[in-house]
Amino acid sequence: MLVASLVSAFAQEDVDTRVPISQVANDKMFALIISNEHYKHEVNVPYALNDGELFAFYCEKTFGIPKKNIHHIADAT
Repeated sequence: MLVASLVSAFAQEDVDTRVPISQVANDKMFALIISNEHYKHEVNVPYALNDGELFAFYCEKTFGIPKKNIHHIADAT
């Protein structure tokens, strides 16, 4: 799934592969993640999309935020 694709594509650092798993459930917590990698008038930011996806995964697995409460917007305008 997402983790497998992240690990196979970007398994350069432990932060990508050793995600701490928590048993805590934070159903009243929300996350809005905006990761912009591509810009029209600025230099692109390599790996920003991957970082956003990985942080969304951390929010779910480490912080216990339900997937329905995590909103990741990639390359927002």
